[in-house]
Amino acid sequence: MIAEIRRGCGGDKVADLLSKIVEVIVSGRMYYSAILAVVSGLILIASNYGIKVPAEIEKWTGVILILSSVIFVFDLFIKIVNWSKMAIAERNYNRRQDEECIRNIQSLNYDELRLLSALLLDIAPKRFEVGMYSPLSNLLDKGMLRVVRHVDNSTTICELHPAISARAEVVKKSLPPPNEDIFTRWPRH
Repeated sequence: MIAEIRRGCGGDKVADLLSKIVEVIVSGRMYYSAILAVVSGLILIASNYGIKVPAEIEKWTGVILILSSVIFVFDLFIKIVNWSKMAIAERNYNRRQDEECIRNIQSLNYDELRLLSALLLDIAPKRFEVGMYSPLSNLLDKGMLRVVRHVDNSTTICELHPAISARAEVVKKSLPPPNEDIFTRWPRH
């Protein structure tokens, strides 16, 4: 194709320009194809309004406009498909994590169940510190808590896992009475 362009236009500069344009189109870069479509469209509009454009450039501008538009639409379609696949995969991953968190409630011992019950009370803080040797660290290890921020090597700021928060009323019914002495260490707001 490039050889035909060189023979048809008779100039190496135009052929080099057109070969670069073809390379850009073939590379499949969405933004390049959008720029090429806009430039090609402007050249066609300019030639319709009487601005002198070399015949060879005008001849290939329509082809470039069509090709770049097709590539742009194809790339856009591929990006939308990839985005939707990632969103579905993320939703499935979060759903599995939520199910695992709820199933892990069965692995808690009695003291951990009382701590979890205390965290579900309305007066419990939404975010709290969990130290390495804190009784809440076992809940963190078993997936009942979600890390919000690491404070240092041995302390994190955590919150209750969203799967448990969303099912708080159902989970409360199946738990023993809360360990209320845990609130002596938390400042009340």
